[in-house]
Amino acid sequence: MNILVPVDGTEHSLRAVEFLTTRTDLLGAAPKITIFFSQHPVPQRMITSLEPLTIKDYYAEEAESLFASVRALLGDTKLNIEMHYAVGSPAEEIVKEADLVDADLIIMGIRGHSAVSSFLFGSVSNDVVAHSHRPILLIRERMPTSESLKRIAICLDESDQSLRVQGFFTEHVDLFEQGTSFTLIHVQKSAEDEQANGFAETGTIANEVESILTRAGMNVSTKTLYGDVGDVIAEHAEEENYDMIVMGSHGYSSVSATLLGSVTMTVASECEVPLLIVR
Repeated sequence: MNILVPVDGTEHSLRAVEFLTTRTDLLGAAPKITIFFSQHPVPQRMITSLEPLTIKDYYAEEAESLFASVRALLGDTKLNIEMHYAVGSPAEEIVKEADLVDADLIIMGIRGHSAVSSFLFGSVSNDVVAHSHRPILLIRERMPTSESLKRIAICLDESDQSLRVQGFFTEHVDLFEQGTSFTLIHVQKSAEDEQANGFAETGTIANEVESILTRAGMNVSTKTLYGDVGDVIAEHAEEENYDMIVMGSHGYSSVSATLLGSVTMTVASECEVPLLIVR
């Protein structure tokens, strides 16, 4: 399994490195991990007064300084890890690197923005979610408390996004330990909507996911929630203290996430539980 971990030296991004060191699942049996740092280019006004080799050395030294702190966090880990860096727009370079290493999973530590602040100030994680078609695990303040993910919530409906979630578990169910507890979550606006569009009648995708997980030895249950989708998922996940939430996503730019609304971005901004987004 190929895993890309973008870092920028902040405490938030290094949380993704810390996550690597605590895993006995999700990473696969023999993961190949790429730690990746994308630097903003030196301003053009400075380049004209510097020798090309000096600029190249500057980039290399900045990367090595960051990678030294990453190595300190990794300690004596036996993981197969390479460290790469590039110069350019962080989100664009992360998406390019993910394609270059054929990443099965991108793991990013994030600050957690509201949709509005992401729109106003920019968010690398939002842009990566919008432009990469690869699964992305977003980690905020809360880290799973055990080495394996014991309790996982999977948010499903009958959309193409949920079909992608189904495809992910079809391909990667072996990443999770047998006996892991999965809750399949479906959201209705009200009990009346549930009666009109009952989960049992419209839950074809959920039934498929449940079958996949059950055959793999997992414990599976279903849960119907009521209200605005993003808000109730975030609230429920915090109350139940899940180790991870899994959701499908269209992939929005920061602008469209703000103007049109994105359930995934709402959950990412309001909930501290690690969020796996399947594209």
